[in-house]
Amino acid sequence: MRILVTGANGITGRTVIRQLVARGAEVTGLIRQETSQAAIAALGATPFVGDLRDNTALRQAMAAVERVYHICPAWTPDEVEIGEAVIAAAQASDISLLGIHSVIAPHLEEVPSHWAKLQVQMALMSSGVAFSIFQPVAYMQNLAGALARSPISGNLALPYRVDAPLSWVDVEDVGEAVAVLMTRPGQRGGTYELCGTDRPLTSLDIAEIQSLIIGQEIDAFACPFEAFIEQPPYNEFSAERLERLNAYYRFVDDFGMPAGNSRVLTMILERPPVTFSAYAERIVQRP
Repeated sequence: MRILVTGANGITGRTVIRQLVARGAEVTGLIRQETSQAAIAALGATPFVGDLRDNTALRQAMAAVERVYHICPAWTPDEVEIGEAVIAAAQASDISLLGIHSVIAPHLEEVPSHWAKLQVQMALMSSGVAFSIFQPVAYMQNLAGALARSPISGNLALPYRVDAPLSWVDVEDVGEAVAVLMTRPGQRGGTYELCGTDRPLTSLDIAEIQSLIIGQEIDAFACPFEAFIEQPPYNEFSAERLERLNAYYRFVDDFGMPAGNSRVLTMILERPPVTFSAYAERIVQRP
């Protein structure tokens, strides 16, 4: 099966490509920069250089594939316009399925990054294109930097209150689930919530898990957003992307993001998803 992955050089795109290739798919990775070609080729995919905002490039990329998995780079201000362009290119193509990488709880109008994904989903409904929608919760990998730094500082510093509950998932499990479904016959009309935790975890919970793993007391700490974005990759974000990121964390600080459970992911993977403890074991370093 020939599959195009957009946003191919991000964490999600690379993971999805690896999993698709492992299942025998012929994968094309749409990337914006020529310098990313070697990285995509190393994953076993064919790089296609083009901009998601270029309608001609989108149609050319879709011309030789059977299915498309669309990933818009995180916190992109014009995500709706990009999504609509991808849908239009799909309408003009012969693809049999358009997979959309969405997010858990896209109905949150006060979180622009979520609301944009709902608008893309709404556009799909009237497009006539066969689609499947994937809605992952927050990636455990988003905490990799904070987890790695915490044994040095003794603090797990995140930009929201320490008792805010969030659901989590390992991006590797997300990539595997996407690859499983994108290479199966059918799948038209499916919407899948991808969550790896059966209960939401707060920063306090995560600090406790980490403390047990490394044998060192770690305290959860709510740091200012301005301090949090001094770290990579956020220190390279544009002002528009940072504002969308800040809106997300403002919502989390108020309400958390406690949606989802592991049932759907377990069904797709035919195994339990990776637990947060197992992920943290891979990341944290013992002093």
